[in-house]
Amino acid sequence: MSLVNEIRKIPSVTRFFCGAYLVVSVPVMLESLSPDKIVFVKELVIQQFQVWRIFTSFFLGGKRYSLHLAYYGGLADNTVYEKVLDLVISSTSQNSNQLESQYYVGRVADYVWQTFLSGIGIIALNIPLQSFVHTRPFLLALTYLTSRLAPPGSQTSFFGLFNFPVLYLPFALIAFDLMMGGRAAAARSISGAIIGHLWWWGVWDSGILRRLGTAPIWLRNLIGGGRDSGAGGGVHVVPPRAESFMFTVGKLDAGMAILLGERAHLIEFPSLLLPPGATTGSIVNISVQRNVLEEKKRESEFWSLQQDILEKYGTRSPEPPKLELRNVTQTSVTLEWPQINLASAKLRSLDIYRNRQRLASIPSPLTNTSTKLSGLQVDTEYTFQLVLRTTAGVFPSNLLRLRTHTMTDTSGIVVCFGNVQDPVLLDNAKMALREMGAKWYDKIQIDTTHFVCTTPAATPSGAQASGGLTTAPGVEYQKALQLTIPIVQPHWILACHSTKKMVPIHPYYLGANPPASVSLNSRPQSMSQASLSRDARSGSPGQQQKHVQNRQSMPPQRVSSTSPPTPASASSPAQPRSAPGPTRRFEPTPEEEPEEEDREEQQRFSNHVRKGTMSKNFRFPPPAPSTPPVPPVASQSDDAASVPVGLITPSSVEVPPPPPVDKEFAPHLMPESVDDDVGETEEISLN
Repeated sequence: MSLVNEIRKIPSVTRFFCGAYLVVSVPVMLESLSPDKIVFVKELVIQQFQVWRIFTSFFLGGKRYSLHLAYYGGLADNTVYEKVLDLVISSTSQNSNQLESQYYVGRVADYVWQTFLSGIGIIALNIPLQSFVHTRPFLLALTYLTSRLAPPGSQTSFFGLFNFPVLYLPFALIAFDLMMGGRAAAARSISGAIIGHLWWWGVWDSGILRRLGTAPIWLRNLIGGGRDSGAGGGVHVVPPRAESFMFTVGKLDAGMAILLGERAHLIEFPSLLLPPGATTGSIVNISVQRNVLEEKKRESEFWSLQQDILEKYGTRSPEPPKLELRNVTQTSVTLEWPQINLASAKLRSLDIYRNRQRLASIPSPLTNTSTKLSGLQVDTEYTFQLVLRTTAGVFPSNLLRLRTHTMTDTSGIVVCFGNVQDPVLLDNAKMALREMGAKWYDKIQIDTTHFVCTTPAATPSGAQASGGLTTAPGVEYQKALQLTIPIVQPHWILACHSTKKMVPIHPYYLGANPPASVSLNSRPQSMSQASLSRDARSGSPGQQQKHVQNRQSMPPQRVSSTSPPTPASASSPAQPRSAPGPTRRFEPTPEEEPEEEDREEQQRFSNHVRKGTMSKNFRFPPPAPSTPPVPPVASQSDDAASVPVGLITPSSVEVPPPPPVDKEFAPHLMPESVDDDVGETEEISLN
């Protein structure tokens, strides 16, 4: 029974291979079976269905000086044949035993299935070579897989002659076949090495063929897939013979016992592991054995874990961001980059650097892919760079060099059009932008520099999206207010196009009247302004006098007797003083002269040096109230409008002397103590 136990120690698949070699090769060696009955012949397998030749061709010793002599009419020397047979059986059993006991522990079904697939591949490669025996290619396939799975630095011996790395063993066997059997034998061995390489690369290295190499369910149920030895199937491995050693308990402490061996060996042994009742002087037997299966299993699990860690954390690393320029103006720049790739690392920060100095951190770096930087100098060169900091290291982006635009470069303008009521004006503005090389959008982007519209109301399409309210402010208009984007009229674009440079935007804000220098070729002038300018240019002196009379027919302005005369009334007493209006300007009417109004307003504000101070020419009124002369008022009769009123002569109106004109100081030459200089004081009696 000891021989049976030793045989059962061999793994099941390896035991099957060894038995198949003996069953197929021994009858040929004893001349009880002809080799031509078991070698692979494609025609006999296909036409006469002799399928056993596929199996027997893998378990017959295939050397040119042995099998081929027997096949071609003469049995080889039995001594040589037996040596070759011993070499093949020992090499195959050794490689298969190593694979099954180390790398396919608990996966016997997978090992059988992958061996079956490798056999199909060997047959496919050897059909063009007209090979009758596949024993040698099968041995090379197992040898190649074993050498690749061996730990780094493993050594082997070639027929006991010299040692070399086990990784080169398949190539040594191919060279040996080349010397002993020629190129044909070497080609058959190379086919086995190719199948072994595909086996290792597809299942163990890249894992591409791992799903294909998994055994089907029916094969797992048939073989058992590595169940326990008492499960009634699968791989049954008999543990090695236990070695027992006898010791005498010499000293027994609470935690440690001193054991004495037969040859005066002294060892320390945990007292908790002693059998119950063992005291000083007791004799115990201790058996020690190596658990190879568990050792190989844990080693396989360890390297599998290392491979998983390598594939997850060691094959991919974060990519440096690629910084690109989106738009540049005179004082700002817009940068963008693709979404950052962190691989398996974690983000720490994403910073933007300007001229090699950290400027700011990018907010929401996992989703944000652009930024706008302002406050730059005109026509100045800058360098920008993104620095990605992760748990896997620091990854700087490419260095981006750029120069801000000059004032004559208008290609950096990026506008968003809102509600422009005049379609001709809108087309002219877009045409001007196209000629300047600028861009425009219908939605506000990160690089939008101006919002252009003529009314804050929503566009017709935007009004439909917001519920049909055409008078409500548009969404893009409100967004421009939130982002503090300048809101201008289309006239600003035309002004930049005509002057070929950037012009100030404050005269073109929404609600302001654009300067008269901006000409709209496609928009005619209004009728009131056209008739007014035509009358002013071509009117006769009589018509101009009639116009003056019509202006004098207006009711005089009521002036309180207690209010001091203003500079405007003192300088032009014959003209009624118009009330100061708000700061917003309106279109001129035929009854008013905008030029005279501007002169009066300029003269009124020029006499005051500073707001909140009293004029030096101010005098309190005399104690006795005097009634100022009132110009004659036109009659209120029905025909008063048709009768011209005579002009008021200077002799009929008492004109006060003009106030002395003080020297006007420029703002930069104004003395610092102007607040303290309030003029001469004068005592006034209150009785």
